[in-house]
Amino acid sequence: MTTAVVQRPEIFSDSLAQVLHQEGNKKTVLGQAFLVGPGLLATCGHVVEAYTSNSQALLIRFPNSGNEYTAREIRLHSKFLRQPDQLVKYDAALISLELELPEKHSPFLPLKFEKHLKNQQTLFAMRYPAHLGVLSTAPTPLIQEGQLLGALLKDDNFHLLHDLGLSPGDSGSPLFDGETVVGIHCGDTASLPGLNLPTTSIRLALFIDALKDLGVSGNHNRIAKQKTEKFQKFSFLSGQNILIAAVCGVMAMILTIGALLGATELQRRKNHTAVGSVEIQFQEKSEPDKGKIQMVLTPQKSSRIYAIFVGPEHSSVLYPAPNALEQLTMTVPIQIDVPDDCQKLAQSGEGKLLIALLKTPFLLLKNDDIVLRDPSAFAILSDKEKTLANLANLEKDGNAIIQEIHEISPAAQNLSVQAP
Repeated sequence: MTTAVVQRPEIFSDSLAQVLHQEGNKKTVLGQAFLVGPGLLATCGHVVEAYTSNSQALLIRFPNSGNEYTAREIRLHSKFLRQPDQLVKYDAALISLELELPEKHSPFLPLKFEKHLKNQQTLFAMRYPAHLGVLSTAPTPLIQEGQLLGALLKDDNFHLLHDLGLSPGDSGSPLFDGETVVGIHCGDTASLPGLNLPTTSIRLALFIDALKDLGVSGNHNRIAKQKTEKFQKFSFLSGQNILIAAVCGVMAMILTIGALLGATELQRRKNHTAVGSVEIQFQEKSEPDKGKIQMVLTPQKSSRIYAIFVGPEHSSVLYPAPNALEQLTMTVPIQIDVPDDCQKLAQSGEGKLLIALLKTPFLLLKNDDIVLRDPSAFAILSDKEKTLANLANLEKDGNAIIQEIHEISPAAQNLSVQAP
């Protein structure tokens, strides 16, 4: 049975982070991390392995607030080992930070060690998604559901297999059993041919108990105790307090109803307000990718944005990522590497780029509308004509604004999609 942990992921909006590497103005998502103690984040060892002696080269970004911090110290698990077959054992690490508000007072994710896990039991991943290393955010953390498939090897209590559809850049995401974190997602098995697994959709995780060796303590009971004490503190009422509580209760009810009505009206207006605008720029990448083009989308307010390249044979979904089709994009630049074939088709006049802004309650794509070619490629539309027709109808009804772009080059400047 699930609890508020997965039913209301926004509780932990300020507790989830992304591990970034910055080179010049470009920021690449290396993996995910989550709060497990005061100024302590847990992640995968392989995400931060290259920075243990130079922790300040890493940026830790909290997507909900946009705050970024420099890592003070990185500590790998004492048994961390990258084997010749590329299997990473005890793939865990801690990052220490000097946090400010709001992260300084953010809740730690609930941990409970020595839990008994069963094969085929439901697991949930919680994270802010990243796609091919590109920064992207959602209004709240995204929840993804899957199953625990068992131990990686016989009599191995730490290295687990699961089938949650996580992508590169998601390593370090916490895995819940519905109540507490029971594992850390560590990557896929496609690069481990020695395991002889039947499908590449099987992924790796590390049992959360491995964090004990890093000095992390289970906190689920402490969090439950705090909630109980808080309830008990306000539940004791004397005869006089009952009268006071009743009067306060009536007043609170009146205020609450007024607040709910106001919030409902505010949400109604918000849901029927068109998005603002987005600036569009193309820039040439530096070495070693010189000659390749990167598109930068800069929204002026939280928006639902789609970037689709329409070609003669198929149409590629350049943004958002396949696992984040329902997300709203916050007001941070989105960097998207434009595939070479899209550049060539646009230059020849055989293709065009569509940037679409939708009103907040409307969606363009669902999981059934896309097909994944392989993890390194963008998704394609399963029914191009149907999607384009839906988009045209949204535009006709005033629920979408579309900009067609036929030139994909740094010379195509001063482009934007403007709301009326």
